[in-house]
Amino acid sequence: MGARVIAVVDDEPSVRSATASLLRSMGYACVTFGGARDLVETTFQGLDCVCSDIQMPGMSGMDLAEHCASHPGAPPLLLMTAYYDEHVASACRKLGVCAVLEKPLDADLLMEAIERALLA
Repeated sequence: MGARVIAVVDDEPSVRSATASLLRSMGYACVTFGGARDLVETTFQGLDCVCSDIQMPGMSGMDLAEHCASHPGAPPLLLMTAYYDEHVASACRKLGVCAVLEKPLDADLLMEAIERALLA
């Protein structure tokens, strides 16, 4: 079996690239998207998990979570934010988000969250 494919969605190119590099160093294959709308247009084909920023122009991470919740078969979703808020995190979990992680990302917490999401 090949490496699990993780989609990284972030409107900041440097953050997107750094997150993808971190995931690749952990043994995952990565595809990157500059926005959630670009990801949704792929219909999630070939993806095992999605790591997305919450605050993005256009379709936000919360919008993405709502989209995933209404589409059976969507891959597990983890959201990332530099502006952690427990109320937002709680709302995300109610939508089925596997984890809300604070930026800058802790590699161990990211790995644990992805592994839990892939087992769910």
